[in-house]
Amino acid sequence: FSLIPTAQAAVYLSLEPSSQNISTGSQFTLNMNLSNAAPEQLAALNVWLSFDPAYLEVVDSDTGNWITTGINVLDGPYHNAFYWDYHDHNTADNVTGRIGYGEGSFATNVSGSGTFAQIKFLAKAPILNTQINYLMTGTSGVDDTYVYDISAHDILGGASGTSVNVIPEPMTILTLLTGLAGVFYLPRKR
Repeated sequence: FSLIPTAQAAVYLSLEPSSQNISTGSQFTLNMNLSNAAPEQLAALNVWLSFDPAYLEVVDSDTGNWITTGINVLDGPYHNAFYWDYHDHNTADNVTGRIGYGEGSFATNVSGSGTFAQIKFLAKAPILNTQINYLMTGTSGVDDTYVYDISAHDILGGASGTSVNVIPEPMTILTLLTGLAGVFYLPRKR
């Protein structure tokens, strides 16, 4: 999902997986990135993501986080670049397939660029092309993705989601191939 940039827009959000092809049962990370080239002074960041919980599960990562209750995405290593002084939410729901992350700043100047949080996923079941997308309603409210500048304008110019392929683990493929070979061998033996 991508937004069309507006004339006033200055920042962009993107998701960067550590790999596009992940084996079933393994973990991978997804960086949540902010591109702020101007750079603009930021007052608030609110991100909502969706994923399919049948294929992916968020693994709790909260070392050094501001918020550590429940299942969280990791923001601890990124505090130097994005030192927010108001911490709204950091939640992941593996039943509904939703991730929410919200920060704000009243006293400090936040104008960074780069990774602001990282999500650790577990690949649960094989599927080609499962999507991880930003939720956009355009209301700047709950379950909406936006970035505000210090004048309270939404300056989000675009947000691009991503996809990953969850492939069967090697032993599953080997077992399947062995079974198929047996099926083809039996009729010839008779």
